[in-house]
Amino acid sequence: MATPCHNTGIQASLDCRSNSALISWTPGNGSLSFNATLQSLQDPQKHNCFTNGSSCNIGSLPCGQHYNICVTGYGQTCSTSSKALVTLDTAPCVPTQVNVSLSCGSDTASVSWAASSGLVSYYTVTAVDDNGRTLTSNSNRTSCDISGLSCGQAYNVSVTAMSVDCTGQRSEVRRISTAPCAPQSVVSQLLDCRTGDVQISWQSSKGAQIYYAQAKSTVKTLVCNSTSTSCIIPAICCGQTHNITVVAVANSCSSNTSVASQVTAEVHEELTRSWMSPFTARNWLGSSSSLTIMDGGATKVYMEITLVDQSVAIQLCPGTASIWQGKRSLPSRACKHLSVLTSSAYVACVEAASIIQAMALLQECHLWLCLANMKGVDNVQFLNAPMSQTVLFGNTVESFAQQFSDAQKQTEVI
Repeated sequence: MATPCHNTGIQASLDCRSNSALISWTPGNGSLSFNATLQSLQDPQKHNCFTNGSSCNIGSLPCGQHYNICVTGYGQTCSTSSKALVTLDTAPCVPTQVNVSLSCGSDTASVSWAASSGLVSYYTVTAVDDNGRTLTSNSNRTSCDISGLSCGQAYNVSVTAMSVDCTGQRSEVRRISTAPCAPQSVVSQLLDCRTGDVQISWQSSKGAQIYYAQAKSTVKTLVCNSTSTSCIIPAICCGQTHNITVVAVANSCSSNTSVASQVTAEVHEELTRSWMSPFTARNWLGSSSSLTIMDGGATKVYMEITLVDQSVAIQLCPGTASIWQGKRSLPSRACKHLSVLTSSAYVACVEAASIIQAMALLQECHLWLCLANMKGVDNVQFLNAPMSQTVLFGNTVESFAQQFSDAQKQTEVI
C-alpha cells in the first residue's frame, strides 16, 4: 500500500478570549484520518485533536505560548506528517504586580507592572471613573503615566497586554481616588460685630471628607474646620483685612486652595473691646447735628453715643482714669504711655463722624476741660454733656454761662 500524501494548506486561527485554536488543512491523497498537534518549548504538554475531516479545534491553550503546528495523515497502514512550518501564538498573559501611585493634587497617576508572558506588542493602561469616563495610555515598557484625572473622582485602574492579533485578559483592578476639588463660591459673613465672629460658607466639593477654612491677616492666622459646608472663625482681628480661603481634604490629601475672599472687622469691634460703653462707628448724617444719633445704631445694639467721661477718658487713660461719683472721669493730665490708645480713640471717632470734625471735637474737648481746670459739680456737668457737631458741648456751655450770669446778678442785688 502507498504512503498517504502530505497534508497541505495548513492554517490556524485563535479565539483570543478562550485561547482555543481552529486548525484546518487540505488532506493529502490516501489519508483516512488526521491528528493536529500543537507543541511549544515552554509548554511540556502536547495539545492535539483527532478527526476524519479537514479541520479540528483545540481548546484551553495556555496564555503566552508560541506553538508549532503539525498535521499527521493516517492511511490504512502508514502515516505522514506535514512538512510546512506553521506557528501559532496564544494571547499574552495577564499583567501582574500592578502598582498605582498618585501624588496629592496631581492629575497624573504612575502605573507599573510585571511583564506578561507571550508575544506582547504593547500594554494599555485604562482608568475608568464611577461615571464611566475612560482614560487610556499605551506603553511598550512595563510602566507609564496616565494623565487627565479629574479632581474628586475614584478610578478603577487596570493593565492589558496587547499582541498583533489579540487583546489579553485585563489585570486585577487597582482603585485610586484623586484629591477633592477646590471649594467654590466661598462667602464670609461677620456674624457678631462685638465678638468679631465670622461665618464662612462654600459649595460642596466632590470627594471631600472635611474642610478647613482659614482667615489670614498680617497679624495672625485663624482656622476652623467642618464636615459640612460652613464653619465659624471666632474673634478675627479688629481693623485687619483677612484673606479667607478654604481647602477640602480626603484621605490625607488636600485640594487646591479656593479663590480667596476678604473680610474686615469693623471699627466698632475695637470700641467694644476697649471702651466701657462702645458705640457704633457710623453716625447720623441726616438733618440732626448731634453726634448722639447714629446711623444703623439699633442694628448693632448701640442706641446712643456714650458720655465724654465714659468714652474719651477711658480710651485716653483706661488704667489710671480716676473714679468720680462712680464713673471714670476725664484725667487732667495725659498719661505717659497712651499714644497708641489715644490714636485708636481718635481713629475710631474719625470714622464715626466726619474725618476732620470728629477729631477736632475730641481734641478741643479734652484741651478745653484741662485748661479750664474746673472743679466739682461744674466739671461733672460738662463731663456728662454729649458732644455736638455744631457746638462743642451742645447747649451746655450756653446754659452754664447763663447760670453764672444769673448768679452774678443775684450777688449784685444783694
